[in-house]
Amino acid sequence: MLAREVTKRYEEYLRGTAAELLNWAQTATVRGEFVMLIGGAPKETVTFDDDPLQAIQSLIANGTKVNAAIKQVAKERDLNRQELYRQFHEL
Repeated sequence: MLAREVTKRYEEYLRGTAAELLNWAQTATVRGEFVMLIGGAPKETVTFDDDPLQAIQSLIANGTKVNAAIKQVAKERDLNRQELYRQFHEL
């Protein structure tokens, strides 16, 4: 997306692929200040074969400290670390 004259009276937004916007810029009369907005890649969806608590147990069995294992599993699976900690200690 290209944004032209942001916060000004003649604010304008042009949406399209990078190639489409480049083509527009090469063929149109371009005036004013532009900002280019580029979207990031979509977040990958990762699936796990085991339960988060089993993953923590596995890490601990391999020598990882309890809090480090909980923190790692929570981060990898985008889970609430404090909730995972509570669940682990309820076992």
